[in-house]
Amino acid sequence: MRIPSLLTASSPVFVGCLLGLLFLGIACDDGPPPSDPAQEGKETTVRSDSSLKSSEVPDSTTRRQTSRGLDPTTARMSTFSLKDYMPKLYGLVEADAAMTSELETYAQKIIIREALESEDDLIQLFEERETGIIPHLIPFFENMDNEQFYQEMNVFEAELNQIGLTFQTAEGMFIGLGAASVLESDIERLASEPYRLYLAFQNANAEASQGEYPFADMKPFQEMIVLGEQINALAPNPYIDKIKMDYEMALLSFTDVHLVRDASAREEEGGTPMVGGVHTEHYPFLTETETLTTFSETKSQSAYGEVMRKLAENMSEISNKPENVYVIVTEWADDIEMAQSRVVSHLADGKDIPHYLRIRRGDGTDKYAVAYRFYEDDTKAEAALEKILPTFPNAKLVFCSVRNQELYQLGPSAD
Repeated sequence: MRIPSLLTASSPVFVGCLLGLLFLGIACDDGPPPSDPAQEGKETTVRSDSSLKSSEVPDSTTRRQTSRGLDPTTARMSTFSLKDYMPKLYGLVEADAAMTSELETYAQKIIIREALESEDDLIQLFEERETGIIPHLIPFFENMDNEQFYQEMNVFEAELNQIGLTFQTAEGMFIGLGAASVLESDIERLASEPYRLYLAFQNANAEASQGEYPFADMKPFQEMIVLGEQINALAPNPYIDKIKMDYEMALLSFTDVHLVRDASAREEEGGTPMVGGVHTEHYPFLTETETLTTFSETKSQSAYGEVMRKLAENMSEISNKPENVYVIVTEWADDIEMAQSRVVSHLADGKDIPHYLRIRRGDGTDKYAVAYRFYEDDTKAEAALEKILPTFPNAKLVFCSVRNQELYQLGPSAD
């Protein structure tokens, strides 16, 4: 299955808007991009504390205490009201009786914690969240006025957090709903290890899709990689296939990074890290490498620990206005799915081959280069080729021109 790629210059959906995070797409207005966190020093994200803190919500082992002295069944029926507990969400859906009933029933299960006695109960509840509540609730936010949403999103976020949901936004606009942490004590009590890890993976995946700059904080991606490894190590389990696409997306986003230098900068000044392709614009490709370095230093048990160390110490590099670039190609792929799959396989094998680049070859055909590194500087490129040849003896140095962040091979297309 193809991983939706937002990391290439041929992905205008992501450039104009945003990620299923990361790798998502929406229709955007013509407003300016968000302010640059590299300039302001921090990322703009939706973050708010729920008015009903998890410590104030009783778990299922103490829910009798929430009945205020009534019979538990009577208490559950008489004390919960979506309108009272979550007035903003109620006001959003109240004109739709079916949606109001669906949301109230679901929210009651979370807030009152009724009927949570087994892992199957948790699975049923969270499947309801994924297949019912999220897709049915999304249109109500999509139909909101953008200005109204921006003004009220923190209040909505607080209520959503209470029922295990969170916003995904781009440029201050709604783009989706994701999972958020909820029912922690019940999950700890009832869930098997694979399912507990799967729920944590879903939460990290939703967090990775938040924020104006989706790659400005790579910690959620790191968490997805670590959790994904743990889930895969517990094979067989039903969650391996469920996380596969998002797990590989996280791995590609985390490793497919290059440095962009100002053309007039001195060598020692370093460069600005960007995700994917040969992109040079800060929005939305700006990222950070501190998490990559931390991974290499602290996740020695990970199969990717050594790969991360090699990437952190030696990244691809171009200027902010590249004209030509040397690409160290280890192999060619006919399409993006094959190229991404090869990169994922190399990374899993401990080989620091992080790039997949579409190149218009000399014969006029488009192919995807699975690439070790790329540079404008021919000396650095030659040194990188010599370094990788013992591992990939068929690696080639391919010289390309760069136009509008697209690559065009110069010279013959013979491998």
